[in-house]
Order: sequence, then structure tokens, then C-alpha cells
Amino acid sequence: MTVYSGPHFGFPSIIHRGSGDLAVYYNDQVADGTVTKALHSSISTDRGSTWVDGEDVWAGPNSLANTTGSTKSRWSRWNVWSTGCTGGGFRAGTGTLLLPTVLTVRSGTAYQSYAAFWRSTDDGATWFMSAKPLFDSGYAGNGTVVRTGLQTDAGSADDGGIPTSPPVQIVGGDHDGRLLAALYGKKVPGEANSSVSVLFSDDDGLTWDFLAYAATGVASDGGINYTEPCMATLDNGTIFMMLRVGAVVRGMGTEWRAYVTSSDGGATWSAPVRLPFTGQSGRPDILQLSVSSVGNSWGDLIHFLRPRDFERLLLFSISHDRGVTWTDPAVLASASDPAEGLPHRGGRSAYCQPVEIAPGTIGVAYGLESTDREIDYPGAACFTRFKKIAIA
Repeated sequence: MTVYSGPHFGFPSIIHRGSGDLAVYYNDQVADGTVTKALHSSISTDRGSTWVDGEDVWAGPNSLANTTGSTKSRWSRWNVWSTGCTGGGFRAGTGTLLLPTVLTVRSGTAYQSYAAFWRSTDDGATWFMSAKPLFDSGYAGNGTVVRTGLQTDAGSADDGGIPTSPPVQIVGGDHDGRLLAALYGKKVPGEANSSVSVLFSDDDGLTWDFLAYAATGVASDGGINYTEPCMATLDNGTIFMMLRVGAVVRGMGTEWRAYVTSSDGGATWSAPVRLPFTGQSGRPDILQLSVSSVGNSWGDLIHFLRPRDFERLLLFSISHDRGVTWTDPAVLASASDPAEGLPHRGGRSAYCQPVEIAPGTIGVAYGLESTDREIDYPGAACFTRFKKIAIA
């Protein structure tokens, strides 16, 4: 089922809203594939069988209508240049909807990018930006990085980052209802490699603060970078985080997956454990289901991945033991499958996000590109698709 088609990836995010509707949010990007013109949605009231256009989260450049309070006063002198989905959608226990984003504004030839969250308290009817930016990275007119940092109330800075996955929520204990978000980003040039940090929110996603580092990049061992984290809250209260790991070995790039866990609400994290997924490309998308296909008392974890040497495939793998071991990957979609109807030969898969529709049934919003080139390919088309999988 096609949800959206356009010249560039929509980076789809999907949320099972409180009304029971499914909502897919996707970016409308300009020709260079980097600046987002608008953030749209498509809605399904029949569990993904049909889709109609929904509300716009953001209407386009220079639109400040959906920024309020300190956010609006801080940015009123800037031109909003770009903002869109960077991770996955999430519905908190209160019903609040959250979409990770990077907001880019400009003044003259200078650009400033802020990591933040779009937030809706009325089930997606209206959206507002989180009250204060989380991270920023400034650029001079010549593209030189000025600074990357977590902005605290004291005005100091920590390592910069980008939100690329849905938040998770703690249930029970001293921090019941707390939201956690994992971010990554390159540090200021000359420092260590890419790291993953965790933020928390105790006010339903309105404001966020730094909590801990989950994985720190290292310059040795081939220059390890931890990027694009994705989290799940397990049945026993453990926070499970899968990481995209990259390194340069003998001059050649390679990627694999690793995981870390936290048993104290994200305050401290275990050392990274390497998983048997090598040669992977893109963000690891994971989801814990409410049921298990092998009769465990906890639900299965499902992981979506793309092999770098054959990027037209979008695969999924299942864990029955809280992420320690995984089944052999199965194919969810292939860009070369005639059933997908891509207008060009070749092509590749793109980012995705899963959501549980009913016990044992998940819906996946995923992207497919019709050519082997993402940018400025004549006649190229990219698609946001939706497909259901029965696990139980």
C-alpha cells in the first residue's frame, strides 16, 4: 500500500493514535534531498487498508505558527528553513504524541540547527514545538561548524546530537511516566568519535535534559562510531537500546549492530555487546510486541535491518529472549520485487518504523527508492509504503 510518493525519501514515522487511527508522518523535501519543505501526514481508519491526507504538522519555510512561548520569542528573528521527521513517532501514556525533529533556522548566511520534538496533546489535531531546543549546531556562511552542544539553563554545552528514534516511557518505580530519548551526533571537530546520549523528560515531553551517555565513540579499534540508537522498554523494566555501529578498518568502512541495556531507568548503561548483524546500513528499528510467538511470558522484540551489499532488501529478525539472540532475517520488502511497482530498475529500501496494531500484528511504514541514486536523478521517485505482519 502506497502512503506517499515524491522525489526524495519521506523518512516515515508512524503512530497508533488514541482514536485507534494510524497516522504516518513524512517529509516533503526539495531537490537536494536535505531541506524539508513541509511535514505532512496520512491517516488510516481501517488499520492500514486505505489512506487519506491528514493534517500538516508544519506548513513550510518561515512558518512559526506552531511555535509558542519561549520557543517563539527565541526564534522570532530567524527564518525557519527546514524541519521534519528524523526518527519515529511515539504516543505517551498520557496520549501525548511526539515526533523527533531537527529544526534548521537561518539569519543571513548563518544557519542554526536544533534537535527538538514536535508535540501534540489533542491526538494530532495541532502540533507545537518542545519548549526549548535540546541540541544545536551552528554553521557560518561558509559551512564551517561553529559549535555543537546541549543547551542547559546555565548556557553551557555538552556533546551535540540528533534524535533519530522514538522515545520510550518508564512504567512503575521512582520515575513512573518518565520519557527517555536517545540521540547521537559528531562532537566538535578534533574530539572523539560519534557517541550516544540519553535525555529525559518528566513533563510529558515539553522539556528535556541530559541524563547519561549510553555509548561513547572511540578513536582506537578502527575509529568506532555509535549512531542512530533505537530503544525499547522490556517487560522487566530494562531499557534495551540497539545501536548502529560503524568503523573504518584498513581504509574500508564496515557496519554492525550492538546493544546496551539499563536497569536503572537510563542513568547507567552496560558495555556494548556486538550482535551477529554485520554489513548493515541505516538505523536499527526495533519494537517490543505484547505477545510472543513461542509462548514466553514477555513479548517478542522485532528488528528491521538492511544489508549494505544488497540495500534493496528490507529485512526483519525476531528475538524471543529480550534481545540476546535473533532469528535469521526474513524479507519484509524488496525494491526489486515487481509487486512494489517501482518505475526504475535497481533501487533500494530506506528507513522504516513499526507499530503494533493489535496483539501479534504490526504495521510497518517504510521507504523505497526507485533508483540507485538518492539526489537529483531524472525521473526518480521515492515511496512510503505500509505493510502488515502477523507475528503470533
